[in-house]
Amino acid sequence: MDAEDGGAAEEFAAAVRARVVQARADLAEAASRQDGSAVQEAVDELEEALSTARAHDVELPGPGIIDSEPPAHGGPEGGETESGRSS
Repeated sequence: MDAEDGGAAEEFAAAVRARVVQARADLAEAASRQDGSAVQEAVDELEEALSTARAHDVELPGPGIIDSEPPAHGGPEGGETESGRSS
């Protein structure tokens, strides 16, 4: 494999990773709106993106990683817990 092939492969892998990250974000957004049809559409897109990643051995960020920004809400790190109480 020459450098050009490697660059194209990495470009493809980056596009697949971006598709998975976007699909995860879309699913989270649809779920937060409680929009059943949007959730189903987002799940379908995520499944397709994950299938593509598996088929091409593309390493993905963990499922909790949607983007590089920290979560906007509190969580187990010290904000509100899932029950809504502060920790």
